[in-house]
Amino acid sequence: MIRTIFGIAIMIVITVSLVVYSSIKNIGETSKVVIHTYETIDNLNSLNLTIVQFESATRGFLLSDKDNYPNSSVYNQQILSKLDQLKKLTFSSPQQTQKLLKLSPIVLKRVQILNQLIDLKNRNSFNASKDIDKVLSGSGLMQQIDKLIDDIKEMEKELLEERRQTELSYSKSSFSLFLLGLILSILLLSTAFYLIRRELKIRRKAENQLEAILDHSMTLIFLKDLEGRYIIVNRRFEELFNTTNKKVKGKTAYDLFSKEVADSVTRHDSIVLSSKSPIQFDETSFIGDIKRNFISIRFPLLDVDGNIYAICGMSTEITERQKKEDEIKELNIAMAHNIAELQIVNKEIEAFSYSIS
Repeated sequence: MIRTIFGIAIMIVITVSLVVYSSIKNIGETSKVVIHTYETIDNLNSLNLTIVQFESATRGFLLSDKDNYPNSSVYNQQILSKLDQLKKLTFSSPQQTQKLLKLSPIVLKRVQILNQLIDLKNRNSFNASKDIDKVLSGSGLMQQIDKLIDDIKEMEKELLEERRQTELSYSKSSFSLFLLGLILSILLLSTAFYLIRRELKIRRKAENQLEAILDHSMTLIFLKDLEGRYIIVNRRFEELFNTTNKKVKGKTAYDLFSKEVADSVTRHDSIVLSSKSPIQFDETSFIGDIKRNFISIRFPLLDVDGNIYAICGMSTEITERQKKEDEIKELNIAMAHNIAELQIVNKEIEAFSYSIS
């Protein structure tokens, strides 16, 4: 259950992250387009300004008696460069491309007229009354240029507003998805943490119950790893062998008992590991100079894959019972001996009685 909740939470986080990433990427692309729109508008304004400056410089040159004629080649180069830049900027928009196709020849025609007027003035062939048509036609061309530039700018502004709305929409949707994902993730993780806490309480309770059973059991209970090192022992083990769980942990039977006892214990462990099943043994140990007898049950502990990872043992002391059994055996032997003697005496009495008679 907890794994499922964590899995769902992770999937939600990943999904929301991907969606937010996609939205951020779209916002980035939209931002580039917005910048592109601003560049287009700036280039249109710059083109218009350059043409106006070229025309103003030309008019001033035509009306003055000085030879400070404008550098037409610089203006020509700037205007051509800006037209080329606008062509690149409006390449992705068919409508803008059509507008630019109309604008370019008009601009070039206006530039051509200005160049002709400058050339006439340079050759002292300019006659205001005679060449007035060129000047007037230039004014008409400028009006057309202004109108086309305004149309393109207006279209770009509409696109700019549309792209801003798109960017705003992406931002809102990204934030909404992020907020929704965050809320769902928090709810799922809160549920998972609640279940984990409940599971930990249940486990802690079970561990306390098991610990109480181990500590109050009169049976020796111990746990060993596959190398024969003690992992844990219960209180009865500590009391009987006058040690503590901390001191025993990590030690083997050879560290705690005599070699004879340790050899027997190790042999029994090996039998259990080989059989992979519970086995009962009669074992003997010495506590000081006192011999103690035990009935021990050892069994392997298996992991989820069925592999043995530890050995558990439970030993019940039967020293007193063994003494009583030995006493009973001795009494039985003595009784049998007495009965045999009585039978012999009885036969002798019978034989004596027969001889007298």
